[in-house]
Amino acid sequence: MRAILTPLFRVLFRRTNRSTPVDPAKVKRVLLLRYDAIGDGIVTLPMIDFILTTCPNAMVDVVTSPANDQIFATEPRIRRYCFDRTLYRYVATWWALRRNRYDLTFSLVINKTTLAGWLANTLGKSAVTVTFEHPERRHVYGVWFNMQIPQERGVETMTMMQLRLAGAALGVPPQFDQYPLRLSLPDGSHTIACQVMAEGRPTAVLNLSAGNAYRMLSEERNTALAQQVLQRHPSWHIALIGHGPRIAMAQRIASSLGGRAIAIPAASFLSMAAVLQRAVLLISPDTSMIHAASAVGTPVVGLYTTRATFIHEWMPYGVPFEAVVTHERADLDTLEPERIADAVDALATRLHNV
Repeated sequence: MRAILTPLFRVLFRRTNRSTPVDPAKVKRVLLLRYDAIGDGIVTLPMIDFILTTCPNAMVDVVTSPANDQIFATEPRIRRYCFDRTLYRYVATWWALRRNRYDLTFSLVINKTTLAGWLANTLGKSAVTVTFEHPERRHVYGVWFNMQIPQERGVETMTMMQLRLAGAALGVPPQFDQYPLRLSLPDGSHTIACQVMAEGRPTAVLNLSAGNAYRMLSEERNTALAQQVLQRHPSWHIALIGHGPRIAMAQRIASSLGGRAIAIPAASFLSMAAVLQRAVLLISPDTSMIHAASAVGTPVVGLYTTRATFIHEWMPYGVPFEAVVTHERADLDTLEPERIADAVDALATRLHNV
């Protein structure tokens, strides 16, 4: 289908390659396509901060998803348009944005770039369109994008990659330390944190959930991990986060650990971020919780499987962390609890010595 439609779209949109950056002083409106996961939304906030700083006259609109819309909802400098990939929402989004004459459109959705290209051209037809380069598809994506910025995959975090993308488009190299990960937490998000995180009691958070089964530990291994952490750190408590069926798992594990553990009740993502803000550290599979912890300044022990691609792009950014990675292309459940507990010890030692 792509091969059939590409020649037609090439005539319709007539994108030409652009090698010179856009003048930041002339940028008035910027559109970002970010209609994917929660973690993707978090790692994009530094890029938005960079754009608003570099382009003092600019307004930023973001096409969000139902999942990550909440990340941008508390940002007063951003207008957001939620898109759930249905025809109805596409028409509604197009109708809402049709009069905006964008100077720059960034496609940040790495997968299914053809849809992103279509949106970039129909929502902001007069804009300079920008995306990451896909070397093997450069000739195809040239239909949609004026600028395809080369990036070496799997070396830097996605936060840094997106800052470089914006910097290349605007001709201004970003200073990474000026644009940290962050989250705006509304006052109501702290209610559960106040209830479950006792003052003066060091509490580690153990997240049980991830988006794929191969990126999660079994109940047996999570229980063994929690037991080892508590044995090695007698003054600590553990708070367990679970989603869906893993809410009950969190309750079972907490019950087995007596008075030194608590299962956090189901709540909004930003409420969970408020809990993380009060934690001594987070232990979590590769998921949005790692980015939330980074954004609120909480150290992380991240658990990664090499079955996933480019895992370095999704590691913590701006906080102390330890990464525990599976050997070969194995499920996360092949990680031994002792190995993860060793990483917790190493991170705790580093934090104590700072």
